[in-house]
Amino acid sequence: MGIPVTVLSAYERDRRQPAVDVVMRIVAALGYRIDLVPMLDPAVQARRLEDVLTLADALPYRPRPLLVPRR
Repeated sequence: MGIPVTVLSAYERDRRQPAVDVVMRIVAALGYRIDLVPMLDPAVQARRLEDVLTLADALPYRPRPLLVPRR
């Protein structure tokens, strides 16, 4: 991984925090892969949430009858 043993030990003992590129190398060395998914802009997320809530509000409301417990 190209990391000195003393630095790796400091990571393990929570005395240092590795940079993102170092974390990716450690993950790869352990045989795993991390896929980073881009986040939407908060304004876009807010608009989409508002759209979903508007659509949900437009749905007809039909309450379901309450279930009667079996005896």
